[in-house]
Amino acid sequence: MPTCNLIGIYPPSDELLPGLIRERLARIRWGNQIAVVGDPDRDGAPTLLMTYLSEDGEDGREQTDPMDIVGAINKEALEGKDATCELWATAPAPIPLPPAGGYGPLIEIRARDLEDWRHRASRAVSKYGIVAQRNVLGSSGDHQASVLRTLRKVVDGAVDRAMSALSEQRPSVHVGRDPFVYREIASRNLERFDLRLEDTPGAKECIEEHVLGNPRVRSLLQETLGSYPEEIDYDVGVVFSRPGAVDQTWHADGKHIKGNGSKWEGWGLEAEEENSDEDENEDRTRDVYALCLFLPLIDLDHKVGYTQFWPCSHRHRELLGFGKVAELTNATYEGICNAGDGVWYDYRLMHRGMRNVSTNVVRPVMQVIFKKKWYIERDNYGVESIYR
Repeated sequence: MPTCNLIGIYPPSDELLPGLIRERLARIRWGNQIAVVGDPDRDGAPTLLMTYLSEDGEDGREQTDPMDIVGAINKEALEGKDATCELWATAPAPIPLPPAGGYGPLIEIRARDLEDWRHRASRAVSKYGIVAQRNVLGSSGDHQASVLRTLRKVVDGAVDRAMSALSEQRPSVHVGRDPFVYREIASRNLERFDLRLEDTPGAKECIEEHVLGNPRVRSLLQETLGSYPEEIDYDVGVVFSRPGAVDQTWHADGKHIKGNGSKWEGWGLEAEEENSDEDENEDRTRDVYALCLFLPLIDLDHKVGYTQFWPCSHRHRELLGFGKVAELTNATYEGICNAGDGVWYDYRLMHRGMRNVSTNVVRPVMQVIFKKKWYIERDNYGVESIYR
C-alpha cells in the first residue's frame, strides 16, 4: 500500500523554498501542498510542512523507508544550512494540509445571491466536505429569535422526557458516565448525548417550515444530493453536551460505501486556487450520500464548546485514526458560530465534539441528516428502547 509521509523542515527560509527542495530531490514524488505551521515540540516555532509519496515495490515492500528520505533531505538539500528535517507522520492516505489563511474564508461562504451560494457552497462541500451558513432559520433577527425559542421548547421537552425515562426505567445506568446505546438515545462519552427527535411533536414541523423553507438550504441540497422529497429525506435529532463533557475522539458519522473515497489520483490535494471553477478531484466525492446540518440553539464558544472538523478528510476512509495529525498541522476548522447559524458537513467528514467547561450551561445542537432515500442509519443507535 502506498503511504503519504509528512515532513517538517525547521526553520523555513527563502533558501529552503519547497521548489528548490523538490528540484534537488526530483526522484521523490512530492505532494502539491505546503504549509507553514507552529511546531508544538518547539514552542510553536514556524515549520515548513511538505508531503511525499512512498510507493510499493514490485515485491509488495515499500521501495524507500521514510527515514531514508528524511536523511536524504538533510544531506542533499539542507547540508551546510542551519536547518533540519524531521518525519512528522506517515498515513495510508493523502494528508490534507491547511491553506494559507486557514479554512475559514473557504468554508464561511459570503455569497452575493442564491445562484452564487449554490455554486460556491456545493463546491465547498465537495472540495472540503464542509460549508458554514449564516441565518439558516431566516434573516430577520426577531423571526430567528422566535423560531429558536420554539425549537428550544421542543428540544428541552424531549430531553426532559428521555432523561426521566432513563432514570425511571433504566436505574442501573449512571447517566453521564456509563456508555449506552438505545433506539431513542445514545451516549457519546462523558456528559454528551445524542437524542432522536423523529417522533417528537413539533420537531419535524419546524424543520419543514424554517430549514427546508430556506431557499439556500433547498438549493444546496438540490446541487449535492437531489430534490426533496422525491430523492432525499432526513432524520432529525439533538446532540446535547452537559457541563463536564470532555473532548471526543476523532470520528466520522458515516462510512465510505461503494468503494468511494479511497483513490490516490491527484493525491497531493492541489494547492488552493479559490478562483478556479474546476477541480480534478471533485469526482472523488461524487458518491456523497448524506449531509449533516449542525444547528446550534445557543451561541457557541470555547466555554460551552463547539465541534471541531478536519476539512478534506471525507475524501479517504484511510484517514480514520489519524485525527491527531489534523491537530499537529493546524488543519482543523473550529465550528464556533451563533445560535441559528449552521454548519453543513459530508457525513463521512472527520470531526469531534469539544468539551463543555461551563458551570451550568447545556449545549444543545440540532442535527438534521439529509440523505439519499436508500440510506438508512443503522450504526449510531441501538435496537432496544429505553422504555421497558
